[in-house]
Amino acid sequence: MANPQAHYLRDIGPLVKELALEARNSAAAAPDDKYCQGQVFAYYELITLLLDQAVAFNLTAADIGLADFDPERELLVSKHVERQSK
Repeated sequence: MANPQAHYLRDIGPLVKELALEARNSAAAAPDDKYCQGQVFAYYELITLLLDQAVAFNLTAADIGLADFDPERELLVSKHVERQSK
């Protein structure tokens, strides 16, 4: 493996994204469950931090496997639920 750090960075984003989307779906199924809502927000904070730090280190979202992911659009449950109901 030529650059294990690059492989790690490219793998961690999609893994965290998958967990975040699972949490979002659980929260959407149980809108009164504050734990589920908090878990989604924690993933939102984590992914936002990963993206911000990528910029600080001159990396792109693609470098960390998150090129196709907008955490605000995908994880803020109230917006997601509203979109589904329209």
